[in-house]
Amino acid sequence: MSILIKGLDVTALNDDSSVCYKDIRIFADGSATTSSGEHPYIKTFEWIEVPTPHGDLVDRDVVAENIRQRLGIRNLDYLLETEKPIAMSIKEAPAIIESEE
Repeated sequence: MSILIKGLDVTALNDDSSVCYKDIRIFADGSATTSSGEHPYIKTFEWIEVPTPHGDLVDRDVVAENIRQRLGIRNLDYLLETEKPIAMSIKEAPAIIESEE
């Protein structure tokens, strides 16, 4: 099992060489907290479980844009309304989370 902490920005770990870790508390109610440098000094996030096994989790918007561009369609709603099947490779879609067994 993996978890995804929604909205947690860890880029500061790369920007400031004096910070090399981040303490995060994960609670059973689906919340997670970490300290912040601003009042109220604790920031709260929501976490969700990513069940395993799963394949690559991809960016749905990138896949939709690939389909739109390859078929030359301005609005994908047309395809949903007409229920025409689409054969499309999604190999180019970036994996947001790699597959996990």
